[in-house]
Amino acid sequence: MPFSWFDRTVTVRRAPMVQYGARTERDWSQATSRSVSECILVRPTSSTDWRDPARTRAIDKVLIAPHGADIREGDRIVYGGRTYEVDGVPEDRESPTGAVSHLRAALVAWSG
Repeated sequence: MPFSWFDRTVTVRRAPMVQYGARTERDWSQATSRSVSECILVRPTSSTDWRDPARTRAIDKVLIAPHGADIREGDRIVYGGRTYEVDGVPEDRESPTGAVSHLRAALVAWSG
């Protein structure tokens, strides 16, 4: 990223999928971690899960990372002492000049 405000480094955690009987889920005890620099996090908001009003989306942010960063749906992002889940499939956005190409990922942290 060419801009000086893309100065955050986040930790990306990825867990392998494991089979537990009929269900498949991530095994976070076997997760790997790596750093991604030249990022920025924007747009903090909060909302409630309509399916379970006791569960609150405590933090809802957007991570802007370098174009081609290895961040996938299901990963966890650690930044500022808080762990976020990647919410949906990250989108690689390519600019015509390449100067502002980036990866955009929605993040959420739950409470309750």
